[in-house]
Formats: sequence, structure tokens, C-alpha cells
Amino acid sequence: MRRIKVYSDIDLDCGYQLNKLEDAIEIFDINRGNYESNEILEIYNIIKYIDKELYLPSWNEEFIKKLKALNKVFKSIVGKFVSELNYEKYKYQI
Repeated sequence: MRRIKVYSDIDLDCGYQLNKLEDAIEIFDINRGNYESNEILEIYNIIKYIDKELYLPSWNEEFIKKLKALNKVFKSIVGKFVSELNYEKYKYQI
């Protein structure tokens, strides 16, 4: 993925990030596992854009429905990653 970042709704970079989001969605492999932490952060950022319902005018209803369906998958991926974190391992590394 291309490291999608979340900006304010009124930030002009939002459109650029949504373009990157569109590209990321097209190549996203739903069957993949073992995500790295940076990938999880990027998926979380995608979730935030979808939850805010920030869409490009060029996106049709079919693509938006696809986004909403993938949003549930993305939330599951992030939730699974967080639930599997071993906090004891990092307890003394602060």
C-alpha cells in the first residue's frame, strides 16, 4: 500500500489521499494475512475515511458499496491485529 494518511475533512490533501485509497483498494488482497504494523495503521486510516463518508466525485455507487463492504473486513483485520498484541513483551521497553 502507499501509506495513506488521514487529514482534516477540509484539508486540500484529502483528495490526494483518497486517490491513493482508490489505488490501494484495487490491489488489496482480502485473503492475505500477517500484516505489519505500518500496514495496519494504513488500513485504519482507510477506515477513518470510509467512516467519515469522504468520497471522490468520480466514484460511482458500485465502488462506494464495495468500500463499505471492505470497511467491515478492514475493521476485522485491525481488531484481530490489536487483539493478538503481546503487551507483556513491550512492558519494559518504554
